[in-house]
Amino acid sequence: MSPKIFWGDSFPKGELDLKSFSEEKIILVAIDTEYSRKNDDENLLLSLQYAGVDLHTGVIESKIYYTDYKSEVRLSTKEIIIQVIKMLKISDDEIDGYHIIFTCFYCVAEWAMMRDRTKIAKHFEFLYKTVVTFRSVPIDFTNSSGDKCILSFEMGDAKLLLPPSHSSLDKASSSIER
Repeated sequence: MSPKIFWGDSFPKGELDLKSFSEEKIILVAIDTEYSRKNDDENLLLSLQYAGVDLHTGVIESKIYYTDYKSEVRLSTKEIIIQVIKMLKISDDEIDGYHIIFTCFYCVAEWAMMRDRTKIAKHFEFLYKTVVTFRSVPIDFTNSSGDKCILSFEMGDAKLLLPPSHSSLDKASSSIER
């Protein structure tokens, strides 16, 4: 059973209280990709942007990973998770049992940029023209000491929190008070 967030307790006023860390090993990660059209059927990955918070330790970090787009690099889900773990300075002896919750806007675009998208597709559900997970997806992982670890992830789409009339990024941003 993967760790869970109790959204009402963790975000009582809609904001994360980093003064009280979770006993659970949970990482929240906002992820975004930038890409360019290669042809009518393919896009080239230009960069990945991450912003993560380790709810267990309170560490917050962000990173932009620029790809060598000429070599058409795409990262796997596991490689992305490894980058997030390194970014948040989680050591090898601490990673076992972590649960990563990815969120993005229009997840189908981020999922399409993953190298293992076909392999992990069986874990996704299509919902209102995007992809999400309804269950935790386990990932076998071997740390640098050779120890086997179990991690899990799930993916949610911020687009689904908006009314249908505001599901485009342009319209979503118009609903934010300035």
